[in-house]
Amino acid sequence: MVKEAYCSFEVAKLLKEKGFDEPVQHFYKFDSKELYRGTVFTNTQIGDKFYNAPTHQMAMAWLREVHNIFIVIEPYSNTSCYFSLWEGDNYYENPLRKGFPSYEETVEQALKYCLKKNN
Repeated sequence: MVKEAYCSFEVAKLLKEKGFDEPVQHFYKFDSKELYRGTVFTNTQIGDKFYNAPTHQMAMAWLREVHNIFIVIEPYSNTSCYFSLWEGDNYYENPLRKGFPSYEETVEQALKYCLKKNN
């Protein structure tokens, strides 16, 4: 069965700091890295003690629509992937210069990179 991949605690926290305020059903408590499911809230509505946890695809769509950052995930070998970025007219091929063991881990690393890079 295919399962949705949700942003990690660290990415959820960075997203909130960058202004992500879309309604989602999953969240983290400020002192726990356990993913919870509850009522649909935005980060503004959920308050300071929680971080909304969107799916990877929702976070990537938000970066595209709000910040004009396109994340591209590509196979690196039979066992790993890497990411590249389009930020406006600028292209960055594999900016971390390494591969990651899964598609989901590659997306996580790409999201972290983008959210930390634009501080």
